[in-house]
Amino acid sequence: MSPFDSKRATPPLKAIIFDAFETLYSNSREQWRRTFEEVCEDLALLIDPQTLRSCWVQFEGEFRRSRTRMDDPASSPPFVTYREAWRSAFEQAFEQLGLNGDANSAADIAVRNMGLRPPYEDAITTLPILRKGPWKLGLFSNADDDFLTPVLKTWPLASFDAILSSESAAVYKPHPGAFQAVLEKLNVAPQEAVYIGDQLYDDVHGSKLVGMRAIWLNRTGQTERDASFQAPDFEISSLAELPQLVESLTENGSNA
Repeated sequence: MSPFDSKRATPPLKAIIFDAFETLYSNSREQWRRTFEEVCEDLALLIDPQTLRSCWVQFEGEFRRSRTRMDDPASSPPFVTYREAWRSAFEQAFEQLGLNGDANSAADIAVRNMGLRPPYEDAITTLPILRKGPWKLGLFSNADDDFLTPVLKTWPLASFDAILSSESAAVYKPHPGAFQAVLEKLNVAPQEAVYIGDQLYDDVHGSKLVGMRAIWLNRTGQTERDASFQAPDFEISSLAELPQLVESLTENGSNA
């Protein structure tokens, strides 16, 4: 656990808010590899699944890059769900590769498989500990309800006081509105909450911009950081480190 430079006192912690995928629930390259194998098999596509995936990722990546304009969040494009964005990416990939594939069916497979993602072991053991504490627990995930809801139902981990998806809020992190929506639902001020996530841009940068404290879950030991992003207040490599950390923030506040 490594604290970053701190400059001003903040109030004791009242709420802990989580990202979902790659923080509480897995979402690995291997899982996506199997999804594209299933797409090719079910749709009888005569192409290497990795070739299709590489092409699809180009179009899906453009959706991620353009969905939120952080220089002027109010001018962000109209909200589009992952299902629709993935359908569009499949449609474009099929056209570029000369494939006669059903983009709707391919997107359905991707959404269904996302709804089967299992939790990390440290999430299974840590969330019940936090639930016994004095904090409100929240979750905001860049996700469609069609895959977030099945995951939470199959592996509930803990009873959250607020659960929001990008679809239900009609906004994607790191847009300020995403974090403001879950803070409002929990009825806490930004300075009274901490956000935990694996992405430096979507999770850390976004939550810091609205005045929250941010804990970066760096499972992979990533060392590269973009200097233009807000820095996390703390970095952990496992959720098992959370109980001690949030306890200290509750007792002493933080100088973050």
